Amino acid sequence: MFFLALSPILWLIVALTVLHMSAWKACSMALAIAWAVGIGLEGMTLPHAVEATLEGVALACWPILLVIVAAIFTYTLTLRTHAMDTIQRMLTSVSSDRRVLILLIGWGFGGFLEGMAGFGTAIAIPAGMLAGLGIPPVLAASVCLIANSVPTAYGSIGIPLVTLGGLTSIPSNELAIYTALQLAPLTLLCPFLMTIVTGGSLKALSGMAPLCALSGLAFLLPELAISYFIGPDLAVVAGAIVTMGAIVAYAKKFPVSDPAYAMAKADDAEEAAPITLRSGLVAWLPFILIFLLLLATSKLLPVIHDPLTAIQSSVLIYDGPGGAPYTFTWVATPGVLILLAAFLGGHVQGASLSMMTRTLGKTIYDLRYTMVTIIAVIATAKVMGPSRRRARRIRPSQPSSARSARSSRVRQRRHACCSANSRRTRRSRLVQGPPCRRGSQLRMRQVPAPAR
Repeated sequence: MFFLALSPILWLIVALTVLHMSAWKACSMALAIAWAVGIGLEGMTLPHAVEATLEGVALACWPILLVIVAAIFTYTLTLRTHAMDTIQRMLTSVSSDRRVLILLIGWGFGGFLEGMAGFGTAIAIPAGMLAGLGIPPVLAASVCLIANSVPTAYGSIGIPLVTLGGLTSIPSNELAIYTALQLAPLTLLCPFLMTIVTGGSLKALSGMAPLCALSGLAFLLPELAISYFIGPDLAVVAGAIVTMGAIVAYAKKFPVSDPAYAMAKADDAEEAAPITLRSGLVAWLPFILIFLLLLATSKLLPVIHDPLTAIQSSVLIYDGPGGAPYTFTWVATPGVLILLAAFLGGHVQGASLSMMTRTLGKTIYDLRYTMVTIIAVIATAKVMGPSRRRARRIRPSQPSSARSARSSRVRQRRHACCSANSRRTRRSRLVQGPPCRRGSQLRMRQVPAPAR
């Protein structure tokens, strides 16, 4: 019975690792297996299975897929408006040392993209930028993979932890702080590992140890603070922003220069063109707006947070065991705020409304298989949850009857033992002691009854 309950998960492991099946196909079949187990073996009714699936679809679409589509749309829009090119030039102008640039782009900017967009952008974009600077592609991908091992636990705007909190009823703030504490050693070690991989030996840490330690602490401390006071939404984003600022400030104050790791300077006039403060702010504007909007609608500002959170609708989708109304928060949800920031930032960057809507439509079309995968996974979890609750409610009847029968037999044995002890006690109240000195009389002594 235990393995049958795990059959959807076991199927996913086999389908993805052994059969190399597409994720959306494997997850859809896992949903079908969950239906079969829930209805055929756990006694789940067909209407409840349909309702649990619909609740999973609702959770997947709002807010998970909304955040994913909005984040990828924001990034794609910065590509269309060429704002990402300006961001790349700003980052690469900090230092000519390859190790510093790898920390700045791979660790700082990669963590920022993971917190904002997720879904591989934290590896693909920084690795492409580093490769464009002349760093070997395999090395660029390797250091970005190492860097992404920490912020990926939070994902885009903390969606993995928010979803986990919704499924387990554990506050997302607690999950965020525990996740940050568990990843703290790796967070502090990652900059050192990236630098060692960059140089191919421990010698690469020469002159870089203080910057590596600063990069780890600059990421960890804001991550812990935001996780505790706000939640997982902005934890990685705040850590990445502070990290990039710390790396830039350290590189300007204490320049790191080693001829063995020096980068060749570009001769392209466009690369050498100066970037004004206004052009830099415009390039970063969508991401700045996302950060400000999420911060303004967080619990730190109840004056804004409470009225916007009140704009919601609660619908009872699943009315089976453990069912509860599902709440749709229409305004104070990260996906809506990211879309608003993307449209405002894109307008300032010169994108027309038709261009932005076409970009949004293309983003949704490109993510169609991802949407099917996520919907199937969440729906599978929702179907498996009610069936397990039903199983836990049915099974205790047998153990309880068995325990009552065993208790009755134990009571009977105790009663028999107590009766025998009582009889022996009455017979041994008077016990003949040793003869007295007079020889003709017997000394009788009282023996206390044994304790029952």
